[in-house]
Order: sequence, then C-alpha cells, then structure tokens
Amino acid sequence: MHIADWQARHGGAWGPRRQALAERLVEQGQARVADGRLVLTVQGFLLADEITAALAAA
Repeated sequence: MHIADWQARHGGAWGPRRQALAERLVEQGQARVADGRLVLTVQGFLLADEITAALAAA
C-alpha cells in the first residue's frame, strides 16, 4: 500500500496513532517501508489473518 494514498483515503481511521502503529509493525518485523509504502512481511500477513479470523468469529 502506498502510505500517502492510503492516508488521503483512510487516514482518519488511524487517527494520531497511525505513525506509532506503523513504526511498531516495522520494529516487530511485521512490516517494512519501501518507497513510501508500508509492506507487510510474512509475519505481518499472519497477524492480519489472525485479526481477520477473530473479527469474523465475533
């Protein structure tokens, strides 16, 4: 995803915590930043799958 494009469309959803959340994903090896894009790693996709499953079960 391109961070600037995503922020323009959905930035309000993250609110002021968006930068901290992105940094935490990178620090934990779940994402990296490449050419201004936040890119999920394999671990990041596994986390996304866990979140999706939990939301679907709720």
